[in-house]
Amino acid sequence: MFLLTAAPLLLFLYAASASTQTILLRRGISVFETAQTLTAFLLTYRSFLTFWSGRAEIILGMFCLVASAAGYTVSFAWFERVHAQRNYHVYATGSLALLLAGCFLSLPGTWLAICVAVFAVGTSFAARRIHHFSLEFHSLAALAVITVASGLLLWSAKAFAGPLPGAPGGTMVLVTVAAVLCCIAFLQSAADFWWNRLLVLTGAALSVCTSGGLLVWGVVWIGTKLHAAPFTPGPQHVAVIRTFVACAFALGLAWSGSKWQRKELAWLAWTALVLGAVKLLFEDVRHGHLAFTATSIFLYAVTLLLVPRLIRTHIKTELS
Repeated sequence: MFLLTAAPLLLFLYAASASTQTILLRRGISVFETAQTLTAFLLTYRSFLTFWSGRAEIILGMFCLVASAAGYTVSFAWFERVHAQRNYHVYATGSLALLLAGCFLSLPGTWLAICVAVFAVGTSFAARRIHHFSLEFHSLAALAVITVASGLLLWSAKAFAGPLPGAPGGTMVLVTVAAVLCCIAFLQSAADFWWNRLLVLTGAALSVCTSGGLLVWGVVWIGTKLHAAPFTPGPQHVAVIRTFVACAFALGLAWSGSKWQRKELAWLAWTALVLGAVKLLFEDVRHGHLAFTATSIFLYAVTLLLVPRLIRTHIKTELS
């Protein structure tokens, strides 16, 4: 019983001390105070799960969600001024970590994906409206966590390489939609700083990877349904479909980068071309089916001709 109560008491004392120093006395939070509070929280987490035989995860998760809401409120209400930026970032980052920890501890799989995806989309669009652009990185972090936790990132990688995975679950489709919406919100930012480019690049990469994997699987599934007789696509069929999807995304990224003048999308278009060349060598050519290999090479050659022209159009637009 002592071990179960000692760690929460220690966490309360450290959190109360840091809150008094930062909120009431208007002082900047120190690295030592941050480390103290984090260590106390980790000890509390471990002691709850080890020494409490009840539903410790749900109770601890609810506590994390309440603490996250309080932390975000304090961040926006007290630390918006320039001299309090360090406090703002510490409280906001801690609130994000508490939110994710609370969702993972207290929510089942489907509700976990829904809540984190809604948070990611909501913060990505709200960041510009309330002029807290750091929330965009909170949105990206939440999106990246749920993409990995849901298995979507690994599933998408398998859709582009190796044996085709099984049907995606509803959670994967939900996270993919959230990734696309977040990418749209990131692209609306007019800032031209390195952190904004990193944000757009990472968000667009997640969106392309997840939606591309679903598109590959969807095209294969539609092809099997439209076939007159029962049909199981072979590796050569899947290879051509993967090449088609990769080329389509490369062209789409190049065109979008030219239209909206986003260099990050052009970088992703070149990345898609490089990965497409690697895929031709290690997948299409290896299967040895001449007609399918020729089709993949033709699609890639056409894309290789069009992508630089679209990117040059972007450069000409910038110069003019």
